[in-house]
Amino acid sequence: MHRNEKRILIRFPYDREIGGLIKNMEGSAWSKTHGSWHVAFSEETMNKLKQMFRCKGIIVEKRNNDNTNALPEANKTSLTVRGRGEITKIVKQNLDPDKRENIMRYRKYLENRRYSERTIQHYCNMTEAFLAFCAGKSITEITNEDVEKFNSEIIIKYRYSTSHQRQLTGAIKLFFGLIDNRKLELDKLVRPRKSNYLPIVLSAEEIVRILESIANVKHRCIIGLIYSSGLRIGEALNLQVADIDSDRMLIRVNQGKGKKDRYVALSEKILILLRNYARVHKPKNYLFYGQFSEQYSSVSIRAILRNACKKAGVKKRVTPHTLRHSYATHLLENGVDLRYVQELLGHSKPETTMIYTHVTRKKLISIQSPFDVLYKKEEDWERDMRKLEEKKPTHIPAKTTGQA
Repeated sequence: MHRNEKRILIRFPYDREIGGLIKNMEGSAWSKTHGSWHVAFSEETMNKLKQMFRCKGIIVEKRNNDNTNALPEANKTSLTVRGRGEITKIVKQNLDPDKRENIMRYRKYLENRRYSERTIQHYCNMTEAFLAFCAGKSITEITNEDVEKFNSEIIIKYRYSTSHQRQLTGAIKLFFGLIDNRKLELDKLVRPRKSNYLPIVLSAEEIVRILESIANVKHRCIIGLIYSSGLRIGEALNLQVADIDSDRMLIRVNQGKGKKDRYVALSEKILILLRNYARVHKPKNYLFYGQFSEQYSSVSIRAILRNACKKAGVKKRVTPHTLRHSYATHLLENGVDLRYVQELLGHSKPETTMIYTHVTRKKLISIQSPFDVLYKKEEDWERDMRKLEEKKPTHIPAKTTGQA
């Protein structure tokens, strides 16, 4: 209860993205006393929260009359958000000194091999989660059966993605490769088969509707730039003012995925929008900044795009990466060579770029369905339809009693 109003208290281990989702909800508030977010109670809000987290692959449990002291004994309703962060929190409490020391050695190993900070953090978190799961066993006593059990009771149970499971296997292999006298057999650790999903692609008309629904010049600039240059969300956030080369009409992407630099084309219309934005906001270092001149957050960009899609009436599940998928697909549909598209996207292998050849609309609609071949003339199709309408249904006699 808060000021005589029933509220839903939402507790979760620190996660910037989850916090951003709740913060953007109507009527959400932060409680300093309980260190948690809360929103007005209703079954509709509860369902909305569950749906919102479910779309992020996070399991949400409703608990009534639990033992938390956050609410009075009467009218308690709280949500427990189960995600990667929760496992990480348990890990930090359960790791013994020997496992902590080996994790630190593992981190140094990854740093020396120049893995990105994000990859290092992700690999260490996953390995810590696995080691915490094997509490009571020393590292040298852990076996392949423990990996199978972790996959079954954590990865599968809480619906982690196939790619997450594949990354976990890779992280465990790297970690245990540094351990002497181990029982775990690395050559018997098999990654699950990679899922092949076709990307969601927006039409040109949907892109226009989304951009037209954004009134704020900074927000329109961000979304327009991501689509017009096929940028990843992190690449857009890391852009500096000096990376925009208006003389050569190029954008320099510094240390993108895989620690690779590349150039992408700068749209003439986006340049006009950027100049309008610069006149109003006067960026100094980062091209896009948030409060207190800090780097703009990915949570904010996702919220901008989500609200724009809602206003534009776009029903597809759209993320900032969907704009990149749409950019690549539209280039191919406009006749740009696959090799150039590969270069613009920063892909190391052409096979990665070739996924967009499966969703190009022009190639798909150019293939004539065999059903259409059956009726070469429209008059034949209309004639058969008239015959079908004129045909009376067959009379079915009523069921009679007795032996058939």
